[in-house]
Amino acid sequence: MSVSDDSAFHVQWLRRNTEAGVLKVGFGVPATGDDVVRSAATAIESIDLYGGGVVLINGPMTLPAGFVIAHKVLHLFKAVAVYDPKMGGYLVVAVHGSQLKVGELVNESDFGLDATSESIQ
Repeated sequence: MSVSDDSAFHVQWLRRNTEAGVLKVGFGVPATGDDVVRSAATAIESIDLYGGGVVLINGPMTLPAGFVIAHKVLHLFKAVAVYDPKMGGYLVVAVHGSQLKVGELVNESDFGLDATSESIQ
């Protein structure tokens, strides 16, 4: 994980290539909302956000933690998509000069992200 195991929120690269990457997010130790938000901010600042094409965000998060993550990645990537388990894919939520459209459903395989992609632990 990108932050210590006693943090309230974790962010890490799950896999990535030159076109896209999957950010895995999730909760750590039980905490209040304000601690989760601060932990999310620390976690997203602690990883290498190289910017570029598309960032796919996957994992449970509160709405406030999601805003912290979104604020950081929106200016670095051409498109941001968040996993929606009910839809079985990533829903594009923001675009900046990308061919993708807000509301479009995409999958990791659309960007060549699969089990053979670089895995980052």
